Formats: sequence, C-alpha cells, structure tokens
Amino acid sequence: MYTAESLRRGTRVGWLILLAAGQIGCNKWQVQSVTPQQTLAERHPSRVRITRRDRTELIVTQPEIVGDSLYGIGRPLPADSAPRRQGFALTDIDRLSIRRTDATATGFLVGGTVAAVTGLGLVILYSLAGSAD
Repeated sequence: MYTAESLRRGTRVGWLILLAAGQIGCNKWQVQSVTPQQTLAERHPSRVRITRRDRTELIVTQPEIVGDSLYGIGRPLPADSAPRRQGFALTDIDRLSIRRTDATATGFLVGGTVAAVTGLGLVILYSLAGSAD
C-alpha cells in the first residue's frame, strides 16, 4: 500500500533520476574545424580529446600550447594506465575534439524523464485514492 511518505520519496527519486539523466546523457565530443591553437585560445576547454595520426585517442586535461606542442595530463583510451603530463607535437594531432552539450538530446531526455516521473506519480496518486475508498 502506498502512503503519502512513499509518494514524497518517489518524487525525490524521480528528481534525482532527472538530474542524473541531464548530466550524463546530453554531452558529446565535437571535432573542431579550427587549429588546436585557436580552439584553446578561444574556448579555454578544461579537457580535450585528441586523435593522433596513428588513430590513437587520448583525453587530455588542462591542455595548453607550448611552442609547437600541446601539453596536458593525458590518459590513453581505453583508460588502462595512470594519467601523466604529456606533450604531443601539433603536427601529430589529426583531430581535436571538445565536449559540447547537445541541446536537442537534452530536451528529449529531460522531457521524457519528466513525463515518466509524472506518469509514475499519477499512478501512485490514483493507487492511494483507490485504496482510501
């Protein structure tokens, strides 16, 4: 039997699910069409994904350009080794990507989650009303 407390608890859980869904499901790596130098100077990302000419990919945090190299704390993908400060020749970088929010996916995800939580709340509410009779 559902109680008012279980309804409140379910609502809190629903909001937590909504918050988590918004944080994890709406970001994607976007390849930059400008040089790494321009990307870092204009966008100041805290992390980037570089694809080297040999097709290996690395996530690099705290990226900075020093001379003709990109430096940062890198970890190969998949993450099978400890992160360490590394330098990469700009001529060896084939693609540089930054993490961007996908507004369309965010809208659908948040809207769908709100609809699901609302539907669940209505089911619980009608169950409570039906058991009161």
